[in-house]
Amino acid sequence: MNKFEISIGDWSGDGHDKFSVVLYSANRSVEEMQQAYKDSCKLTGIQFNYRANDQNYTDREDTNKWWQVCCEYEDNKIDNKAIEVLIKYDCPLEEFMGLDHILDPESMADLIMWFIGLSISENETEFKWERVKENIPSLNGGWNKNLNVQFGYGLYG
Repeated sequence: MNKFEISIGDWSGDGHDKFSVVLYSANRSVEEMQQAYKDSCKLTGIQFNYRANDQNYTDREDTNKWWQVCCEYEDNKIDNKAIEVLIKYDCPLEEFMGLDHILDPESMADLIMWFIGLSISENETEFKWERVKENIPSLNGGWNKNLNVQFGYGLYG
């Protein structure tokens, strides 16, 4: 199992400077999961990172931000359009959020792990992951050259 972390919030300190780190282990490499995240963005048309520069993994050109999940300051709810997309892909949303569609940092990280699993081929070994409590490499952020994005920026306010 490969160990890594997912940073939720403003890990770079260039905004509200609040973030959480959720630790995981999985049977895929960090690089495979980073690519699967990008592939799932393209597949579904939604993403959990703010679209900036070359960080639009959906190929969307519209400026309506419903497809950028929890990316704006104090944006801790999933838009109904994004919920419809997640439901289309059989996302077990009730495991990640309450009836009010509000996410906390750990639930957001778990939702991202589920999202990554969408693009890991079923022809390969089943994708397995779990939360752990150790100091391990980051899946996103921390100036990582492969996936240097913020997830869940809007969960803090």
